[in-house]
Amino acid sequence: LRCLFERLTWLLNVNFTPIFVFDGPGCVTQVFSPAASHEQMLAIREGFMRLISAFGFPWRQVCLDSTTNADGNAQAPGDADAELARCQIEGLLDVVVSHDGRALLFGAFAIVSR
Repeated sequence: LRCLFERLTWLLNVNFTPIFVFDGPGCVTQVFSPAASHEQMLAIREGFMRLISAFGFPWRQVCLDSTTNADGNAQAPGDADAELARCQIEGLLDVVVSHDGRALLFGAFAIVSR
C-alpha cells in the first residue's frame, strides 16, 4: 500500500481529477495479479479504497447489473474496463488510464497506458 500512497500523493498535484473504478463481484477475470490469492486481492483493494477516500478522490465499484452503451451494446457486468468505456462514450471521462488496452474492447477511444 506504500506505493499506492505515494501515487495518490503525486495525484494531488496534477491538473486533472482521477476517478478510480474497481471491478465488481460480477467480473470473473483477475487481470491485475494472478499470483495473488483472492483474499489478498480483496485486502489490497479494501486498503486502496480507504486510501482513495482519505485523499478525497472519487471512486466506485461496478455493480452486478449489466449496462448498455450509447450504441445499445451490452457491457460486461462488474467489469471496470467496460464501465470506463461507457463513461467515456457518454462524455463523462476524457481519457482512460489503464495498464492494458481492455477498455478498447468495450468502446473506449482515448486510452493512455501507464
